[in-house]
Amino acid sequence: MILGSLRVSLLAVLAILLLSTTAYPFYEKSGDDTEIDLRLFLRVGGVWSKNPEDTFLYKNNQDSSIVGVGRLLAGMRSSSGIDFDANILLGASLDTYGDLYDSVVGVERSGSLEESIKEDGDFRSRFTIDHFNVSKNFGKVDLKIGRQPVNFASTFYFTPNDFFAPFSAETFFRVYKPGVDAARVDVALGDLTLFSAVHVLGYSTDSSNVAGWGDSPDSERASTVARVSTVLFDSEWAILGGTVRESQIAGGSIQAELFDWVGLRFEGHVSTPKSGDAVSEMSLGLEHQFESTLTLNFEYFSHGAGRESASEYLSPGDDTGLYLGREYFAVGTGYQVSPLLMSNLLYMTNLTDSSGLVSAYFVYSVSDEGEASFSVNMPFGEKPVFFTFPSEFGAMPYSANLEYRVYY
Repeated sequence: MILGSLRVSLLAVLAILLLSTTAYPFYEKSGDDTEIDLRLFLRVGGVWSKNPEDTFLYKNNQDSSIVGVGRLLAGMRSSSGIDFDANILLGASLDTYGDLYDSVVGVERSGSLEESIKEDGDFRSRFTIDHFNVSKNFGKVDLKIGRQPVNFASTFYFTPNDFFAPFSAETFFRVYKPGVDAARVDVALGDLTLFSAVHVLGYSTDSSNVAGWGDSPDSERASTVARVSTVLFDSEWAILGGTVRESQIAGGSIQAELFDWVGLRFEGHVSTPKSGDAVSEMSLGLEHQFESTLTLNFEYFSHGAGRESASEYLSPGDDTGLYLGREYFAVGTGYQVSPLLMSNLLYMTNLTDSSGLVSAYFVYSVSDEGEASFSVNMPFGEKPVFFTFPSEFGAMPYSANLEYRVYY
């Protein structure tokens, strides 16, 4: 009943705003003790892909998609220190290819807050509560409970310490990180020292649920992670440890500036499952921003959970996460072409099988509230053949995406 009411409310808000001749940037109400704001984010675009000629992986030689996403963002702040945040998402697609709303699909969280509205041929529409949490400040202690984004990463492209709903390296638009069902506490131990602990609920897979996960928590897949960070010698140092699903983890991160010229980012951990051997995950990045606004990033990723050779990609075994191979390298650039146009380029290669991916991303500011983006993905590597998988990126399609985003 609650989910249905929220869905109807969001549909009504979307209809009012889309049919209005005037676009109001936001709704805000301030009282003596409480502040409430209501915002809307709309995103519409098209995706085209040219697939490898392998009917085992792809039904069509080419696929296309038209996708629309609406997010209703609500926030409440009170003088008592109690805050509330919600991010409610409605997505629809007319397609033969493409996710409904980016990386939200497949995130491990309760399926009870996601609902399929309509599935009719190539048309799909879903309703999801992406964030829904309440927080309380107790001076040096912050407590947050509910569906929320959780991220302990320090590097950008490959993020082994982002255990819950990480972005892939080629994801450039990262404004909204998917939320997981969690409770988090942050304690300020000093001016530059922070202790954080988070408990994240886990769920069993459920193919009958539109979200792919069950409605009720699975205690065996729950995670508890603690992290302590501090600043020493003008650098941030952090250690973390705990349990992620059914594995014990221990690791840390460093963020520093070398010679006042090169930024250094490092993160990693060792994961020890209940059964099987321990594996290590490590990412090391170097970055520099020139006076011309050009930024240059290098990142190396050692993926202990990956396969040692391409011949093992399809063999049964432990989950490898977002990547299949053992080692990766990425080079990325960002450049402000003009005050209104921003460009990003990424070259990423799987050192295990010599395949790779070149991605380009451009964002043009249309107005104070709107922007248009264009992106292309150009993979290279040995192409798949029926029941064989000789390279990771060689099995990806060429793709292009054009979209418009507006913030109210």
